[in-house]
Amino acid sequence: MVNTITLGFHNTAACETVSKAATKDENGPQGLTASLTGGKSAMCYTSEDVMAATMNTELMEDVGRCIGNDCLDMGYSGLYGPGINMHRTPYSGRNFEYYSEDPFVAGTICTAETKGIQSKGVYVYLKHVALNDSESSRRGVNTWLTEQTAREIYLEVADKAIIDGGAWCVMSGFNRWGAQWCGENANLMNGYLRGEAGMRGMSITDFSGLSQYMDVADGLIGGSDIWDSPMPMIHTAAAGQMAGNPYMVTEMREAMHRILYTVVNSNAMNGWNSETHIEPNTPWWQLAIYGLIGVSALLTVLSVFMLVKNIKLKKSQQ
Repeated sequence: MVNTITLGFHNTAACETVSKAATKDENGPQGLTASLTGGKSAMCYTSEDVMAATMNTELMEDVGRCIGNDCLDMGYSGLYGPGINMHRTPYSGRNFEYYSEDPFVAGTICTAETKGIQSKGVYVYLKHVALNDSESSRRGVNTWLTEQTAREIYLEVADKAIIDGGAWCVMSGFNRWGAQWCGENANLMNGYLRGEAGMRGMSITDFSGLSQYMDVADGLIGGSDIWDSPMPMIHTAAAGQMAGNPYMVTEMREAMHRILYTVVNSNAMNGWNSETHIEPNTPWWQLAIYGLIGVSALLTVLSVFMLVKNIKLKKSQQ
């Protein structure tokens, strides 16, 4: 549980005890961009603002299916996208990853693209939930707004994508809602996304390798499930005191439940079904090697026996 939850950088770990396969997750809002982390390149699609400008849901569902096929071809089960934040200003650093300043337009197009991507068994991570509307100075920034504003504008895209598009997962942002990091905000993660919108999958953090405030213990309690980190950093001074803590173990089990539930409903399970029976299959060449080893062992024992017998025979003749 610790490895899967804290080392979720572009992957979910394998777990042999429950036959869980390892999965690969990758960016992106403009298509699979595995080359950013050393993988192979795939088709690059237009920026999301141009996608939204088409006002064409059928086209965007086709684009989603193409992105899903790219993921299938290259062995990816999860996609860090689509991007669902708002164009609060023309100068926001990630406007190319977000659809629009209009939540209805953004939500409608995102719903179509999400349906297309997930039709290929690829679970999407809507990002960054929520209020991550800029690039510069976004780590830990405090964002203040009313609940009405949040619901009518900044959460509307996620609402439509989850309810109408069936989006499985979200990626939380670096930012804080007021004074609380959004990944530990139980009202957002559990109350809204899971309770009201009905999100079924997991919530991953944005890259957490250098952000000490994105605390694992606080995040698990608030509803986050997996940390986008390549290094085993727990981010809390109390971590050493939590080993075996029943409450934290329960939160970890719940996080694992959501991770496993997501993966078991993805293309990672292609070729499996409820009637699948797994049997060990030893290839012929391995059987041949075993046979050669057996024959060699038998000949070795026989040689030792004959050597000992000859030595005794020579001694008896002296």
